[in-house]
Amino acid sequence: MNSIDQNLVQNLCELLSYFKIASEQLSADQQPTLHLVLPWINKLKSYCELKTSDSPVIKQVKKLMLEQIQEKIWLTQLHEIATFLHSMTKNLLSLSQNERDEVHKATQEMLKTVGLV
Repeated sequence: MNSIDQNLVQNLCELLSYFKIASEQLSADQQPTLHLVLPWINKLKSYCELKTSDSPVIKQVKKLMLEQIQEKIWLTQLHEIATFLHSMTKNLLSLSQNERDEVHKATQEMLKTVGLV
């Protein structure tokens, strides 16, 4: 146990804690969560960005986690629209202005399709 790099363990626990929080919030069964998917995926991707101060092991873990996010998670326009329609996430802060404009346009099209505008 003495040979374990305590700093490495602390950094790994910190990184994994973000995924734990995301998992708990996205798996809630008493409240809607679809609007949280897009912001959380973007946050998790940002947490996996490599920093020059990261140890080689943490860099490798982040790289593998980012690859898994990109491989396993498929965000759709519905995620974007749900994020936009929810009062807490409607600003779409994790998206560029061009992406926000596309979500607004897609939302208008969806509302026309269902006859609400």
